[in-house]
Amino acid sequence: MTSLSSRGLPSLSLLMTQCSTLPTTTQTLLGYSFPNLRINATKIIAILFSRNQTKNLPQLSINNTPIPWSTHVKYLGVTIGRTLNFCQHIQNITQKATKTRGMLFPILNKRSPIPTRNRINILKMYINPILTYAGAAWAPFITKSQWKKIEAVQTIGLRMILGTPKYVTNRVTLSTTNLKQIKSQIHSQATSFFHKNFLSRFRHIRQLGLEEQPTPTPIQTYKNPKTRPINWVSVNPPS
Repeated sequence: MTSLSSRGLPSLSLLMTQCSTLPTTTQTLLGYSFPNLRINATKIIAILFSRNQTKNLPQLSINNTPIPWSTHVKYLGVTIGRTLNFCQHIQNITQKATKTRGMLFPILNKRSPIPTRNRINILKMYINPILTYAGAAWAPFITKSQWKKIEAVQTIGLRMILGTPKYVTNRVTLSTTNLKQIKSQIHSQATSFFHKNFLSRFRHIRQLGLEEQPTPTPIQTYKNPKTRPINWVSVNPPS
């Protein structure tokens, strides 16, 4: 599946065509008209969601402006790779949270005159939301090494606040501050999210995330079936 996305307008996503019918020559995209909306072709990127090789793709253009192909796209604040992975998203949020933590160093470090509890609350207010945003959507699909990178952002911030020595474990640091791991926080948020959906009076909302895994056929098998978000919440509590 091929889609177009505007970097200036993350919510603008245009379904163009099935990849099997994508032409092999230069394709000009015409016929898209939106009342009171002008499309800035210089802020549009194209992405082909596929596990196959995407070399030698045809050049797309809008109003004679070439549209570059990308390996990932940002949609509603979540970066999605062309193979529907979240590697780039994890890298983006850890870098952003680390940068924010560095900017707050003057008021978070152990020598700051601000009370310790207030500094911990500042960490929770400004850094943790960056790491947990839309976690119910991407948390079931990331690896243990990526979880370690995410958890490290919070634990390093806590050590900076408390001045904890290196021999003190992260588990003790979290217990001292009465904080949960980022994975546990996302798990709690996801549980609440799906519970509210289940209680909705709208049927289509109640069914969000409840689709069952497709049954393998003799021709089509799933070596590593992906965990559904609802299953991750119900059967995979954080350790």
